[in-house]
Amino acid sequence: MGAKYDIKFKFDIDKVKNLFIILCKSIPGLDILKIVKLCYFIDKKYLLKYGRIITGDVYYKLPNGPVPTKIYDILKAIRGDRNHVCNDYLEVVNNVIKAERPDPKTNFITMAEPNLDVFSQSELDVIHSVLNDYNSTQALELADITHKEASFLKSSPNSPIDFYLFFEGEEISEDIISIMEEEQENRDFLESFK
Repeated sequence: MGAKYDIKFKFDIDKVKNLFIILCKSIPGLDILKIVKLCYFIDKKYLLKYGRIITGDVYYKLPNGPVPTKIYDILKAIRGDRNHVCNDYLEVVNNVIKAERPDPKTNFITMAEPNLDVFSQSELDVIHSVLNDYNSTQALELADITHKEASFLKSSPNSPIDFYLFFEGEEISEDIISIMEEEQENRDFLESFK
């Protein structure tokens, strides 16, 4: 695989907001667990195909599998959990997604329309492909699936997941890993000027 980098992506709140809208419009009655699992499968599929993720979030190994931590905190804050206040992000998404009731099993709803222009066609294709694959799969079934993935099995509890683990056991081109590493080099280089 060559040199191993500390792969980090830039969190994209505009894409996350519009992804929330797409998910809530596509699957009525979504709860936090199903939203974070769908985000995982969307980001993983996009990473395996294009060497980057759509949300830009950091995934952690939590009891219910790999979880995008900023997305998880935003959803808990929308639900009313005062311990998870993400004011910068909450302002952006608060008008487009609502919790039906303030409890752990709440469903999220939206009356907004997504701005599809924030996504590339390849991103939309992956989002719709994952929705097609997992639309009727229950949240706990999705969690069970993620518990069998290298990203979960080989990560330490309550710790960030190395994006290289998303590739383990998958048939992919080494070129995709090279793309991911090259883009990280570019991010690191640009960060050195800040």
